Amino acid sequence: MKNTKYYFAHDYEAAADPKILCMLSEYGGEGYGLYWRLIELLHKETNNVLAHNKFLVLALSKQMVMEEEKVKAFIGDCINKYELFNENEMDRVLL
Repeated sequence: MKNTKYYFAHDYEAAADPKILCMLSEYGGEGYGLYWRLIELLHKETNNVLAHNKFLVLALSKQMVMEEEKVKAFIGDCINKYELFNENEMDRVLL
């Protein structure tokens, strides 16, 4: 195991989860990479909360070399369609 404060344990069988499988069927490996990037970002934030706004979408689209609309749709689908993330009344994405 890597000795760093930036390490966190995670499920090595995430791709077997039915929700992830549904996401993979639509977004493929690109979506899986984006999903794990979101998990990494959530992990480093206080209370595992990210602001769900245009800046998150823009930053992720640049980092992941994806179109902004695709990132925006992906986040929305992960919240509403696949139920991988939750969104509360303060317009935040929660793990």
